[in-house]
Amino acid sequence: MKKGTKKMKTKLYKNRIIALILIVIMSILAFSACGQVDAEGTVTVVICDPDTDEMTAYTVGLSKVEDKSEGALSIIRYLISEKNLSADIASGSYGAYINSIGSIVPDTTKNEYIEIYTSVKKDFAVPSEWQPTVPTVDYNGKTLSSSGLGISSMTVEDGTVILFKVSSY
Repeated sequence: MKKGTKKMKTKLYKNRIIALILIVIMSILAFSACGQVDAEGTVTVVICDPDTDEMTAYTVGLSKVEDKSEGALSIIRYLISEKNLSADIASGSYGAYINSIGSIVPDTTKNEYIEIYTSVKKDFAVPSEWQPTVPTVDYNGKTLSSSGLGISSMTVEDGTVILFKVSSY
């Protein structure tokens, strides 16, 4: 066998191993992309009424939420089934989104949408060219930031506060 052919086969073999490793890593990341929900503790979900600014809070024991596979959406689904919270949830190419929740029904003719705020720092939105300042809101002494993730990718830890509010652009 020629020396150049052996080097080519070795290089091809190395490239295949690297490709296989990348496929395994990407597969693991794909399955871990959904938000995580702690097994124990509590989470508070707050709905800010757009007309009165009155805040309705729901406290959920995380041990009561059986299906934790959809991040913060798992908590919303629990509230729908156990606390009769009304919500219109849809799925799109980027994951689940909420069209309405509780008393919040955005008026799309006024460019309104539901903005989700969180107390979990790793889920905070980051400033960007189109949004140089990230919106925040205070709730019971905690500063919540607009979430940089969709509802089904958001993390839920013990003590998490998730707040829904109407915003517009």
